[in-house]
Amino acid sequence: MSTIDETRSRREFIRFCGRFALLGVAAYYAARLFIRGQVSLTGQSCSNQGVCSTCRAASRCGLPQALSRRQAREGHS
Repeated sequence: MSTIDETRSRREFIRFCGRFALLGVAAYYAARLFIRGQVSLTGQSCSNQGVCSTCRAASRCGLPQALSRRQAREGHS
C-alpha cells in the first residue's frame, strides 16, 4: 500500500508544481501588460479632450487614443 500512496503523492506534487508554474507565467504576462500600459485601468477618463500630444499623462494613459499614439511613435522611431 505504501507504493500507491507514494505514487499518489508524486502525482499531487507534480500537479501542484504545474499549477504553480502556470500561475507564475500568467502573473508575469499580466504584469508586463500593466507595466507597458496595454491594459487600461477602470475609471480612466480623458482630461485633455483626446489631444494626446499636449497631455502630461499620455505616457502612462491606458485609453485607446494614447495607446494608439504610443504605438505609432514607437514604429517611427
